[in-house]
Amino acid sequence: MAPLKPVRENAGKRQIDQLLELAEKCLDVVKSRTALPSSLQHALEAAITRAFSPTPSTTSLAPCAAKVDALACELWNAATNFLRHHEDHQATRPLTDNEARSILLLRILSFLLIDAARQATPKLASDGEQRIRTFKIALKACKFCLDNDELVYARNILERCSDHVEAMETPSPLVQMSAQSETNEQKEHSRSLVAEYYLHRLVHACKSDSLDLANHLFAQIPHSQLQQSPHLSEKAADLFYEAGRALCKRQQTEQAVVWFERAVSALDASEPEHQSENAAELRLTVTASLVKCLRSSDDQIALQRAQHLVQQLSTTHGLANRITVQLLRLNVLLVHSPPAMDEMRSALSMLIRSSVITELTFKKIMQTIHRVQKVDCEVARQALANLITTRLVNDFPEEQCEAAACLSRIEQATITYTLSVSNEPSEASPGSVAELQKLFDAIHQHNGLIFTAKATHAAQTLIWKAAASSETDLAAAWSALLQHPLFESAGQINKTKIGRKMMAVALAKGDFNGARQTFYQMSPGSRNESMTRYLAFKLALRCDDYEMARESLQEIAKSSKKDQTFLYACVLEAQQSKMRAIAVAALQAILDRQSPELHMPSLLRCIAKLLIAVIGTADRGAHEVMEEVVQVFENAAASTQVLSKAAGDGWQSEVQWWSKNAYNLSLEHCAGMDPEHLARLLTACTHLIEASSAEGEATDVEGRRRRKALCHFLCASAHIVLARSVEERSEYGLQNYLNARQQIEDFQALQPALGERQDQDLHRKAFELLKFDLECILHLQQWDSLDACLQKCLECRDVDRWETLADIVLIIRQQRAAAGESEQSPARINRLLDRIINETWQQNKDISKASRWLRLSFSMDLKEGKGDFALELLKQSAGMAMKGYRKEDATYPETELQWLAITAFNRAVDLLSSGNVALAREWIQGALELARYAGDDGALHANLTDRHEMAMRRLKDAGL
Repeated sequence: MAPLKPVRENAGKRQIDQLLELAEKCLDVVKSRTALPSSLQHALEAAITRAFSPTPSTTSLAPCAAKVDALACELWNAATNFLRHHEDHQATRPLTDNEARSILLLRILSFLLIDAARQATPKLASDGEQRIRTFKIALKACKFCLDNDELVYARNILERCSDHVEAMETPSPLVQMSAQSETNEQKEHSRSLVAEYYLHRLVHACKSDSLDLANHLFAQIPHSQLQQSPHLSEKAADLFYEAGRALCKRQQTEQAVVWFERAVSALDASEPEHQSENAAELRLTVTASLVKCLRSSDDQIALQRAQHLVQQLSTTHGLANRITVQLLRLNVLLVHSPPAMDEMRSALSMLIRSSVITELTFKKIMQTIHRVQKVDCEVARQALANLITTRLVNDFPEEQCEAAACLSRIEQATITYTLSVSNEPSEASPGSVAELQKLFDAIHQHNGLIFTAKATHAAQTLIWKAAASSETDLAAAWSALLQHPLFESAGQINKTKIGRKMMAVALAKGDFNGARQTFYQMSPGSRNESMTRYLAFKLALRCDDYEMARESLQEIAKSSKKDQTFLYACVLEAQQSKMRAIAVAALQAILDRQSPELHMPSLLRCIAKLLIAVIGTADRGAHEVMEEVVQVFENAAASTQVLSKAAGDGWQSEVQWWSKNAYNLSLEHCAGMDPEHLARLLTACTHLIEASSAEGEATDVEGRRRRKALCHFLCASAHIVLARSVEERSEYGLQNYLNARQQIEDFQALQPALGERQDQDLHRKAFELLKFDLECILHLQQWDSLDACLQKCLECRDVDRWETLADIVLIIRQQRAAAGESEQSPARINRLLDRIINETWQQNKDISKASRWLRLSFSMDLKEGKGDFALELLKQSAGMAMKGYRKEDATYPETELQWLAITAFNRAVDLLSSGNVALAREWIQGALELARYAGDDGALHANLTDRHEMAMRRLKDAGL
């Protein structure tokens, strides 16, 4: 190619000045170790393009040749320093594409300036040393272009180098001007550079996909020279390697193998002791690439060749302790079918034992273990455990910065081990989980190491998934690992989740003690979270721990203002257990929240059904259960408007359900139920009956009325029992009497609506309520109501138990005397007593009761001072005694008869003394008539007759 030379002297000088100015600008930039700006790069590319184009002679450069050469050398060195700086800091700041291209352009420019300066004068142009120097720089620039795939620039440089090759290959003159030794040295150096030139052309041909040319150039290389020059053999091996690498990128594997083999042969051409320190690294690199290509082939011969190459590295070249050799050995073993697991285990052990653990070597070891795991998980896990325990943990540094990096590697390896164990089939896991436990223990026992929060989260996530997908026993083993001290840095939220997981697993396994222990090991805040308390609630149900269940339910209820999911879950759990009372408590807690989405009818009905089922069980006291039952029905009765809105069209059936259940429950348990509970339940029942629709069939209406009447009857009876159970005139007792009177009044109000279809039982109930009403009036001393009540008693019909009314009427008559506010009451009382006595006598002929009531009524009437009713009673007694005397009825009791006769006679005597002779005669006749039927053979009658005659004589003597 023509040298750099201007057409005209002035134009040439101007072009050189511009090029030198551009070089100085580039030098200023590159000294600061920064990439060239794009504008400067474009200018430099244009200048290089012009420099490579054919130009006239560079004689105009002669005056400043030395200056240009110095500037070019300085520019070359600055670019080289820039490159080396990045190579030294490659881990932290690798060379960017823009920086690499800047260095490439600067090296090309430097070469062009040096070459131009050499050709500026004939003396320099003919200087052999200067030619060799320029040739070497050109080949270095070409090598950098080839390494960066700048094939056009590399070709241009090689074209410039062809002039040097032509000059060096020209036969030397017969007469030598310099010393023979010097000439021989230059020739040897020149032959070496020419060989390198052909090597670079060969690489360029391979990268340009000109394989025929590359093979032709390979034949041009003096192989005997490679054997004689270790430096040249290394250079050839390096360039053959580059050629093979370029073919690999284009997926031309077979051709790449040829060039890699040539690289190996080039290294083998010289003795190892004469090679440089970099030869071993180059051999490793070339062999690694060759083995990789051979492994990609299914040919067994190729695989054997790969294995032989690795073996040579270990034995022949003494590189067995290199990590690359062990990695190659493992890579070859991995493609064998079937794989030799013993050899693979040995290779992994050697790899781990001989490696200097750095970030790069650790990464390579982990990548290899990942590949081994695809073949045999057990071997891979053994290698991981070996790496962790024998290298990473044992070599744990004390310096804080190094310790952090080492801990990170331990975490990565441990998480990989955990992932391997958690991904295996469940049936093979129990032993593996135990090995994982041992590994965790070994790590933690070394100075109490604990994982970082990030690694802890990753490991626990894997363990959690494995526990979730395992059977109960295996899940328990996995769950135990979640709380290993190695994971102490886990956050409180995760610790709480883990505690709940262990509780759930223990519950599923039936290990109630373990679940309880886990619960109490949690922090108080974690224990009182809703989900934790739900698990504790399940535990309490299974252990029949009522107190724990109640406490858990209370905590859940406190935190369920927004979300009642766990409350509903507690209800479902309790419904399926024997502790149904807890289910009721859960439903009651839901009811207390009154959330908008709550369906009140369904909830209340659930509570009622559960409570009814609990009644009579041994879980809790009957009184406590019945109290809750009554409260539920009272809530339903008080919430009829809410129920009607919630139930919609089914409102009538909803209320009927409640009323019927309250009614049936009252009837079923009225005998054993606390009267207070009975009264409250019946009151709720009547409200529910009233709330039901009246627009039904006549039979339905009448049925509701009859049920309501029975409710009033039973409720009044319950209030009477409660009133009788306390001290006389106590506030509680009086209030119950008032309530009883209200129920009696409601019952009586229903009677007309029942019409003529009232049966005997209803009449009896009405009669009983009248007796209760009299009792209430008596204790409340509501004498104003007595007349009306007595009148209702007199109007009763179809009653066969009048005798039960006698005592209360007698007592009322006695107590009423102190009030004396009503003039009609004594007459009605007398009439009622008379009817009681007559009805009782007619029904059962019980003379002893009749005689007793006659005596009491007789005595009370005499005490009131009138005696009219007493005289009628006397005559009635005489008639009954006569029938008994004649054996028509039962015999009148002798004691009662004699007392009544004597008392009546004494009453007559008192009347005689007061001058009321006519009335006294009636009393004497009644007394004598009664005494006539005494069973004393007439003794009483005779005695009274004598006394009568005596009294009459005295009256006569007195002139009366």
